[in-house]
Amino acid sequence: MFILRISLIFLAVTLFFNACVTVEVTFPATTEKKVGPEQAADQVVNEVTTDADAESLELDMSAPAIQTRMVSMREKHKKLKPFYDNGAIGLSHDALIAMRDPTIIPLDSRKQVNGWITEANEDRLALYREIALANGHPKWEDEIRATFAKRWQEQAGSWYQNEKGQWLR
Repeated sequence: MFILRISLIFLAVTLFFNACVTVEVTFPATTEKKVGPEQAADQVVNEVTTDADAESLELDMSAPAIQTRMVSMREKHKKLKPFYDNGAIGLSHDALIAMRDPTIIPLDSRKQVNGWITEANEDRLALYREIALANGHPKWEDEIRATFAKRWQEQAGSWYQNEKGQWLR
């Protein structure tokens, strides 16, 4: 039963990327397909981290808050990508972005990069919360976050922090 409900949570995220480019929001009653949490998390991670044109986003979500967060996350990822690539930042064990080596970032840019990290982390936390709320199960937020943490780290190709706090690549 729990797996089915988690699957439905991530269905919303999957549908987000399979709609029309006109950003027409529809509210399908029972046309949901069931996907596992890993597949849905993969879909979100891939969409946020790809370099495809923003116009290629196909949106059809019942929760506008999720739409807003995904677009915002994509824009912030574009700003942060050079810092992932050079190893200055990475992914923490709890699905957030963290400063790994601040000395790589020029001193006059660190404040701005830290601001972007804070904003991106706010988006991530809000996304997990909105997915849980949109599916009527706010208590699932921690499980959703854990699933996303695993998927972000598996697909990132950049530095990430394990449960012991060690940075790995």
